[in-house]
Amino acid sequence: MDSKRLFVYAGLMVSGLLLWQAWQQEHLSGVVATQSAEISTVAPAIQLPESSQFDSGTIQTRSTPKKPQTGSIKVQTDTLRVRVGLLGGNVDQVKLNHYPLSLKDTRLEAVLDDSPTSVRASQDGLEGPKGPDNTKLGQAVYQSEKQAYVLGSRQSQLQVDLHWHSPEGVKVTKHLSFKRGSYAIKQSYTINNTSAKSWQGRVYHQLKTKEQQGKGMFGMRTYAGNAISSPDDKYEKLTFSALKRENIDRDIRGGWLAAQEHYFIAAWVPEPSEVFHYYSFVGNDDTYTVGMVGQRFSLKPGQKITTKPSVLYAGPEEAQRLDAIAPGTLKLTIDYGSLWVLSAPIFWLLTKVHQAMGNWGWAIVFVTLIIKLVFYRLSESSYRSMAKMRQLQPKLEALKERFGQDKAKLSQETMVLYQKEKINPLGGCLPMIIQIPIFLALYWVLIESVELRQAPFVFWIHDLSVKDPYYILPLLMGVSMLVQQMLNPKPQDPIQAKVMMFLPVMMTGLFISFPAGLVLYWLCNNVLSILQQWLIMRRMGVKQSWMA
Repeated sequence: MDSKRLFVYAGLMVSGLLLWQAWQQEHLSGVVATQSAEISTVAPAIQLPESSQFDSGTIQTRSTPKKPQTGSIKVQTDTLRVRVGLLGGNVDQVKLNHYPLSLKDTRLEAVLDDSPTSVRASQDGLEGPKGPDNTKLGQAVYQSEKQAYVLGSRQSQLQVDLHWHSPEGVKVTKHLSFKRGSYAIKQSYTINNTSAKSWQGRVYHQLKTKEQQGKGMFGMRTYAGNAISSPDDKYEKLTFSALKRENIDRDIRGGWLAAQEHYFIAAWVPEPSEVFHYYSFVGNDDTYTVGMVGQRFSLKPGQKITTKPSVLYAGPEEAQRLDAIAPGTLKLTIDYGSLWVLSAPIFWLLTKVHQAMGNWGWAIVFVTLIIKLVFYRLSESSYRSMAKMRQLQPKLEALKERFGQDKAKLSQETMVLYQKEKINPLGGCLPMIIQIPIFLALYWVLIESVELRQAPFVFWIHDLSVKDPYYILPLLMGVSMLVQQMLNPKPQDPIQAKVMMFLPVMMTGLFISFPAGLVLYWLCNNVLSILQQWLIMRRMGVKQSWMA
C-alpha cells in the first residue's frame, strides 16, 4: 500500500514539474509575443497569388518590390485602435483598448502589427490583371476622406471608405465597418466599371506569422500558430513544422483561417456560402503565410457590384464573441488540450459562479467547494479507509517486529490482516488520483481563458493568471500538504516516510511559479480535504492529539 501511495504522489509531482516547465516556457514566449515595435515608415513587400497559377489549381507566389509608405489613417472605437495603410488598404495594426500588456505596463496588446518584429500581420486585397492589386505592380494606393475616424459616444457603428480608380475608369471603394463593443472588422468592395472593357478580379485574405520559439515538454503549453476550418475538420492546427513540410492547397466552403497566440487571435472569416481556395507558403524571411482567395468574377462595361463581406476578427479568445462570428467552430481555438472534456464544463461553471459573485478568485473557491461536494461520497469512503489504516498501525508495527527480517512473510501476513479487517490498502489513494485530471484541466482553464487574465482576487493578488508575487499562497499550500501527510497513515518503510514528508517541500517549490489561481484551487482543495478527513477520523475515534 505504501509503495502504491508513493507512486500516486510521485505522479502528481511529475505532473507538477511538467506544468511548471510548460508555464515557464509559456511565460517567456508570451513576453516575446507581446513586444511591439515602432511604426515602420516603409511598407513591407507583400506576396500575392498568381492569377494564372490559381486558375490551374495551384497557387504560386512571389515577392513584389517594396514601395514607400504613402500614409495611413487611424480608426478608434471603444474596443480598438486601428491603423489602416493606404497602400493596399490593409489593416496594418490592431491594438486592444481594454488589454494592457500587464498591470505594470500600460501599453496595449497588439494583435496585428506590420512592424518588422511583429509575429502577426494581415494582408488582403482585390487582385486582378488590371488592379487594384497585381502580382507584378503590388498593391494599389487608396485615398481617404479623413486622416482619423473616431466612433462617437452616440454611434453604434462606424464605416470607413477607401477609394481607388484606374486610368481606364474602374472605380473601387473598399468598405471597412466597425461596431461598438466588437473586435470584428467587416470588409467588402464596391466595384464600378465605367471603362469600355470588361474587368476581372478576385478577393484574397492572408495572415503572415513568424515562428514563436520556446515550447514546453510534451507540448503542454497553449497553442501558438496557424489554423483553418473546413466542413471536414472544424479546427485544424497548422503547425510551423507542418507548413514547412507541405503547402496548403484546397477549396473550402464555409471555412476560416486564423493565427493564434496566448489569449488572442486574428482570423479571417469569409461569407459561409462562398468557396475560397486556401493556400500557404513559407517566405525567404522565415515568415509563414496562410491565405485564401475567392472565385474570379468579371464586370462588363457599365456594371457595378458589391462583394459579399468578409470579417477580420482581431481580439481576445472569448467563446461568445468567436461563436457569433463562426458558430460552433471559431471558439474551438480556445484550446484546452486533451482534457477539454473536463476543462470546458469547469470553465462554464466558473463563468456562472463569477456572474453571481463578480470575482474570479471567489469563483475558484466556490467551484472547488462544488467539486468537493460532487465527490464527497467517494472521498468519504477513501478517508474512512485511511482512518482504518491509521487504527491498524499498532498491529502493522507488531507484524513488522515479528517478521521484519522476512520481507515475503511480512507482505503475506500484512495482506492477511487487510483481508481480515476488510480494508482496501489502495482506498486512500483514490482522492489524489481523482484530483490529478481535475488539477490539469483547471490548469488549462486558467492559462487559456482570457477572462482570467489580469483578474484580481483579494489583497495582494492582483492577477490570478500569474504567480503570487509574495509566494504566500504556495507556502500555505505547502503547509496544507504537510498537514495532510500527518493525517495519513505513516508508511512502514522509514525511507518512504522521509520521501513522503519531503514531497510538500518539493511541491511548494514547483508551485511557486504557478498562476495564483491554480495554487488557490489546490490550497482550497487541500483545506476542504483536511476538514473532511479530520471529521471522519474524529467520528471513527482515531486519536489526533496534535489537532484536538
